[in-house]
Amino acid sequence: MFEPKDDPSQPPLSDIQPPIPQEQDVAPWTLNEVMYGVVLTAIIWLIAAVLLSTYSSHAASITNSPVKAILVFLLSALVEGAFVVAPLVIAWRAARAREGASRWRVALRGLGFRRFNVPKSIIAIIGFFLLIYLVNFIYQLLITTFHLPIQTNDQYILERGRLDPLTTYATLLAGVLTAPLCEEIFFRGMLLGGLRRSMPDAPAVIISAFVFALAHFDIGSFAVLLVIGLILGYLRCRTRSIWPSIGLHLLNNGYSSLLIVLALNNFIKV
Repeated sequence: MFEPKDDPSQPPLSDIQPPIPQEQDVAPWTLNEVMYGVVLTAIIWLIAAVLLSTYSSHAASITNSPVKAILVFLLSALVEGAFVVAPLVIAWRAARAREGASRWRVALRGLGFRRFNVPKSIIAIIGFFLLIYLVNFIYQLLITTFHLPIQTNDQYILERGRLDPLTTYATLLAGVLTAPLCEEIFFRGMLLGGLRRSMPDAPAVIISAFVFALAHFDIGSFAVLLVIGLILGYLRCRTRSIWPSIGLHLLNNGYSSLLIVLALNNFIKV
């Protein structure tokens, strides 16, 4: 038997094979499922928030108690954890196990847990963090210049922190450790993912950012929160991964918390 020889005039077989298609960055759930997730999250969040508020009211007279601080941390983490229940349920139901990948892995990919370009993402995170800092600086300058009667959530936390520093530290720690992951899974994972399936990226990012700002119940910082939501949404779409938006969210929350801690200990004035 004669074996066929390669024709030098033809390109190698590997060069004419079709390229492996890039994984589509499209959520497998519908807009109706997103609305179901929003309602479910609101119910769970409300229950957790009521528990935290009830305990805080009953323990208002107790200050600098390690036990109270631990309980507040756990309840605050529970409030943030309310944001991940519906996204995980919806993503798992919509996922289909593929060859070499479990159903949970497919579900997490649908929420945006994918590989990304680390060097470029780090540069983007730093650049967008500086942009958020600039926006916040201008906003605070406008409030001061025009003597606007606006109190932001950070100012409220600072006032409460002077009365009960230890509990405030616990609240800030929960905001840094749990909020970036839980909120990004909900807003940039489930919500933005479902919206992008039904409309172009631009309106999807705007709507998700608006809901993100509203969900903080901080009218004094609504404009800044809206800008942050727009930036986080753009970063999610641009990098095709939720990890960079989690990183930027973590950096922003960590910086804000650090300023409050420094102010409480009279290292800086805010």
